[in-house]
Amino acid sequence: MTDTTTVRLERTTDATAWDALVDARTPEPAFHRWSWLDLQSRINGFVIERLVALRGDEPIGVVPVARKSARSFEGADAPFPYLGPLVATEHLAATVAALRRWQRQNRLLTTHFEFGPQAQDATLAALGATGTEAHHDSTVIMDLSHGSLEQLRAGYSSLRRRDIRRAVRDGSSVREALPGEITTLLPQVLGEAFEAHGKPSPYHESVGAQVEAWAAGRDDVGLFTALVNDEPAGVQVVIGGGDFAMAWAGACLRKYRDANPNVLLYDRLLEWSVEKGYSTVDLCGRVDEGVLRYKLAFGGAVQPYTVARSTLIPQPLLSAAARARRLVKR
Repeated sequence: MTDTTTVRLERTTDATAWDALVDARTPEPAFHRWSWLDLQSRINGFVIERLVALRGDEPIGVVPVARKSARSFEGADAPFPYLGPLVATEHLAATVAALRRWQRQNRLLTTHFEFGPQAQDATLAALGATGTEAHHDSTVIMDLSHGSLEQLRAGYSSLRRRDIRRAVRDGSSVREALPGEITTLLPQVLGEAFEAHGKPSPYHESVGAQVEAWAAGRDDVGLFTALVNDEPAGVQVVIGGGDFAMAWAGACLRKYRDANPNVLLYDRLLEWSVEKGYSTVDLCGRVDEGVLRYKLAFGGAVQPYTVARSTLIPQPLLSAAARARRLVKR
């Protein structure tokens, strides 16, 4: 029988200790580090509670919890992956049970969390022991352990290599972003990308300025601008941490689609990751089948990750609320 009572959660304001726990627990720490969580709180206007998981007096990991506001009963969906408990698998069930106790004490009725693409079967089993709803989603992972640009590009499909040649021929290029380009272009390309999938962008218009200021002087963040005949056409933000580089956000404006500068942004973010010595690049999600095929053509592989939700609301009430939302949308 799984022991779910041996872990407790405590809030922390110690950024250094938090980051040390994050780095010790995951090979892909970029989206759990303190400064990133601060950045996302400012951009999105939600609160991220920083909870340390303790077994006795020993810190065993961290549990970031996003909520819509400090007093909200609802959790917030972070627009980046894998925000969830970072503890060893053997402590996961007890940690999630502790999270549910924390939810009751802090009147947070629902919270959403995710786990990176490691040990997925064990993760699902541990979550099942707590009665938490969970399922698999998937992302695309690039293996760069060979450390060679030549081998990286040899893994591209013949179609992708042809697209790169055509993009260059049609006047596309990529360089490091100049001051102001991320500020201006990032909210535009994110807005168009979400609109193309029938959704409003979850990001405030200040997202570009906030990211550009946060990234200034950091050598673990790559900011790139795509050009078409010397006109800025799109941007890419890639964030490094541990063994992983994370292709967080980027795209090109639709009016430049025919020149296909986006293919050069992908090639550059992968090149940057090799140059920085990262062994893996996570292309951060599949979105839909078209996006999945596009990413796989760079030589990546599909890997699952776990998405979970902890709710204190009885299932009949959740079902009734879902039916009501569907009626409102008609």
